[in-house]
Amino acid sequence: MKSRLYVALRVLLALVGLVFIVVALASALRDPDLPVLPSAPALVAAVAVVVVGLWAAVAGWARLLGSPITRTVARGFLFAQLGKYVPGGVWQVVGQVGHASSATDVGGRRAALAYLMSVVAQVAAGLLIGLPIVVVADVSVWIRVGVIVAAAVSFGLILQYRMLRGFILALPWIRSASPQRDDLVPSREALLYACGTSVISMLAAATVFVIAYQAPTGTFQVSAGPAYALAWTIGFLALPFPAGLGIREGALLLLLPGGVTAGIVAASAVVRVIYIVGELVAIGTAHAPTALASSTRSTGPHDEVGEQADGEDQKAGDQ
Repeated sequence: MKSRLYVALRVLLALVGLVFIVVALASALRDPDLPVLPSAPALVAAVAVVVVGLWAAVAGWARLLGSPITRTVARGFLFAQLGKYVPGGVWQVVGQVGHASSATDVGGRRAALAYLMSVVAQVAAGLLIGLPIVVVADVSVWIRVGVIVAAAVSFGLILQYRMLRGFILALPWIRSASPQRDDLVPSREALLYACGTSVISMLAAATVFVIAYQAPTGTFQVSAGPAYALAWTIGFLALPFPAGLGIREGALLLLLPGGVTAGIVAASAVVRVIYIVGELVAIGTAHAPTALASSTRSTGPHDEVGEQADGEDQKAGDQ
């Protein structure tokens, strides 16, 4: 009964996410500030970069869970990304943690702590990629100081893993767990691995913004990528706003003082379109092996081992 209820809830959340993603896409395409889109090759390259970034994030998430990269883990993570387009700011977290705790054997507490560690990794990656803004951009002293302090705190938490782990174990809802609660906290190696994959994802996001911001004019602004990384991080932490809506644009205006407001807003709209398409493509790639296996079974002979593997994966996805 519990399994059927979870499947129904997952389908419902996926449908709601798809509705909002269609609304977001339609809104972005109708945006009067939307400029002429980059060339077709640039758009294809940008979507490919998004897919690579998302799969890097899948790898980091699986490592934090202590799980191999399976189709079940990938589908749950990628579908959960649709939740960020739903107002409320919590649905991506609910979908990501809820799927991991229900469709794998890691449990709710471990999944929640894995997400907490992923936040640390993503914020650190955003600050790392955005740190050059202190040198290459003509921003105020307060912004420079704020970025440096935030980066120092973030990097310090990661380097002082023992302190971070002790803080987590002191949380009331962790202290009430079983005596083996130490196993609930992802290891230092898992956190560092997630930091690495988060850097890849953040570089992907910054690259897409550079394509959207620079391609229409043909000019290059060296601070555009780092500025977007910082703006993305600020928007990521702004929970009440779907996908950082409005927050990232405001941050970009502060971090790119030489930029034109209309150009920044327009580039942000292009980035949203590219990311929506990229997320849908990534979800499709997570299902591609199943489709390929089904095609093989319908058109010719197949080996028994492959059939058993598909059956086990299907059972895992149905839990």
